[in-house]
Amino acid sequence: LRAIMGPGYSILRIAGRMKIIQNKQGETMYIWPMIHPSFGVREKSVRPTMEKHWLDLSDWLQSGDHLH
Repeated sequence: LRAIMGPGYSILRIAGRMKIIQNKQGETMYIWPMIHPSFGVREKSVRPTMEKHWLDLSDWLQSGDHLH
């Protein structure tokens, strides 16, 4: 996460929210940080949030918004 987004980002704060960045070649990159599934299995309180994030990602992919 730090390699792409830079320092100061916590996965639990930004998970489930798409970020749009430009790479060094000027190409658009869509970054969708996610909670790791094994963390959701171990931490039951996080599971509903994690599942919602995966559903949101699925909806976005199906919408085709990333193809414009």
